[in-house]
Amino acid sequence: MVEGRAPATVYYNLRSTEAYAGFWWKPSSPFDLGPNGNKVAFLFNGGGNGPTAGGQQVLILLPDGRLHVLPEYPGDFRWRRPNVSATAVTLGTWHRIEWYANVATGTLKWWLDGVLQGSHTDVTNSHPFDMFQFSPTWGGNIGALKKETDHYWFDHVHLSAR
Repeated sequence: MVEGRAPATVYYNLRSTEAYAGFWWKPSSPFDLGPNGNKVAFLFNGGGNGPTAGGQQVLILLPDGRLHVLPEYPGDFRWRRPNVSATAVTLGTWHRIEWYANVATGTLKWWLDGVLQGSHTDVTNSHPFDMFQFSPTWGGNIGALKKETDHYWFDHVHLSAR
């Protein structure tokens, strides 16, 4: 599998400036994270394509073994790294993930197994969220090839939006 691809995608449409996702997640062990990590979930913002596109936020397991969030918004493509705790993900183990974002106030927070990992207040967007996705997209787009077959499992998903 070439980077930038996902073997499957599950999505839910929504329309909100505020979203919370809580779910159980298990990455297989071993897991080939490649040079750019593996995406876990997405929050998309509306606005269509081109210069008016709203963008997206990506929850990703990077090669450092920790969860990070990358907002890909017009004028803001900066990684939001764990700045409270930086807990390593244990492969082959179920983890409780929680992810909260409010693009009107700029609030972004995520938790791993009940421990706050990141808390940021500078993630704004004029477009509301319009879709949540589980899309285990491998890597970025530099052309690397996956070395093994890996798996993600998801369970007990709770999605709230207002």
